Amino acid sequence: MTAFQAGDPSAFEIIVRRHYASLLGVADRRCGGGALAEDVVQTALVRAHRYMQRSGAIQNLGGWLHRLVQNCATDLLRVERRRLSGTQLEEGLEASGTDSRERVERAELRELILGGIERLPDI
Repeated sequence: MTAFQAGDPSAFEIIVRRHYASLLGVADRRCGGGALAEDVVQTALVRAHRYMQRSGAIQNLGGWLHRLVQNCATDLLRVERRRLSGTQLEEGLEASGTDSRERVERAELRELILGGIERLPDI
């Protein structure tokens, strides 16, 4: 990490090689594996690179990277859950009444439901 902060671009590659497998394992457990887990690790590594460029030393790099992957997985799952719920709600609303008052009530209900989903605890 010291080499990276000193400006050695290959130092971050070493960090990635050293931690990638275990970070992917964390993401696999949180996301169910596959491309989604790889996306989470890539997102976390981009965030780590940006943070490390502008910040001081990190005491426990491995633990910090693992926590970053967990947070990225949580963020991604939350967005995915909201996207899926919103799509299902929209389909249900389109299939139901066309009265303008009813549409307004359903839109308000949709917002309440999405707000409730957003406040659900992380898995």
